[in-house]
Amino acid sequence: MNHKRFITHINNYRSKERSFNRIEFLDKTVKKTIFDLKKGVKELFFYRHIPKEQEKYFPKLLNHKKTARLISYEMELIPTHDLSILYKKGKLTKITLELLFKKIDQYWKESPQKKVDPKQWRKITYHLIVKKMNTRWILYQKSTAYKSLEKYFFDNERIILNKFKKTLEEELIFSIQKQSDYLLHITHGDLCFSNIFILDKKIKFVDPRGGSSKNELFMPISYDLAKLSQCIHGNYDGILASKEIPFTKQRLLFNKWVHSKKIDLHWIRLVESSLFLSMLPLHLDRPEVHIKMMTSSIKAFRSAL
Repeated sequence: MNHKRFITHINNYRSKERSFNRIEFLDKTVKKTIFDLKKGVKELFFYRHIPKEQEKYFPKLLNHKKTARLISYEMELIPTHDLSILYKKGKLTKITLELLFKKIDQYWKESPQKKVDPKQWRKITYHLIVKKMNTRWILYQKSTAYKSLEKYFFDNERIILNKFKKTLEEELIFSIQKQSDYLLHITHGDLCFSNIFILDKKIKFVDPRGGSSKNELFMPISYDLAKLSQCIHGNYDGILASKEIPFTKQRLLFNKWVHSKKIDLHWIRLVESSLFLSMLPLHLDRPEVHIKMMTSSIKAFRSAL
């Protein structure tokens, strides 16, 4: 498919951008504008400081601009659909997932890593997962969407959302204390389907979480595994598209992959549960999806226990 035909094609079928981003497809490049300045600075920092070992996994950064209100940058176009599109079309097969897991393993194997002491690992992990969830939850509680969601779950499920969030927080803190692998990687940090492309059996990533310093780029791979679980178990992309995707065999394959790393799947599902809560204030423009996102959070929590 030539580039000009692909531009028309991808604008019809690409994953929907967030309200705080703008994506422009040019001829052979993509321009991204980020209106959340703090997030944009961290994302751009990652692209500008990609370790040499990881350069092949990301499109080349061509130029960038920072103003008092926004960050924008232009990079190479990846001429294929992201995995979210394949998932929603029912084309994300076991064979494709096996290739994906193999390539992610290679990415992690080649990424810079360091072992830290248990206290430091727990502090980093707490900040990345629990503190972020708490901050986002406080923000979400100030919205009218929260009041509607709170009423729905109490009336229909007899679930008090604040109590659920508190119980989840306690379980996360307990699980962080139980972990025994204190290895950190420079990794993507937002490894969801819409940020992953497979082209000619090669993997490419976009929209990394980033950081404000090189130290901030190091994180546990369990966070990225939970991001994947959010898509694979939690049907995150399907929720946004109002679809329920048959994915039982692929979920079993994912579970087997996680177990092969000697990582507790219950821990991954707990983190997944927290991620759904953390995503709610980022989708205030889509209140119709909040019930399903909260339901997925509760399901992931119950599966973890």
